[in-house]
Amino acid sequence: MHLLLTGSLPFDGNNDDDVKSKITQGEIDFDSMAHVSGEAKELLYLILTNNYEMRITAADALNHQWFQNASKQTFEQEVMDCVLDNLDYMRSLQLLQNCLHTLKDQ
Repeated sequence: MHLLLTGSLPFDGNNDDDVKSKITQGEIDFDSMAHVSGEAKELLYLILTNNYEMRITAADALNHQWFQNASKQTFEQEVMDCVLDNLDYMRSLQLLQNCLHTLKDQ
């Protein structure tokens, strides 16, 4: 959901240890999501929280107010363009990473 709304992963870093640390801390940068609604941010928090007692189930997520209102929402073209650009960038990084792993293994 985070990827689809923002075009980026919720936890990123320079290496695997950095990513694992951010996942463990459970810190999500909501400041970079100005175009994402408060309801969506709340749902993301409830899905991604590292506190298992606060984390909601998939069924509860589908019943969240954001999903109930999602069919009524419209998205600005500028926001969609930004998300698509971020997805393209992530795909490029993944392709580069795969090439580097291939070269390393040879």
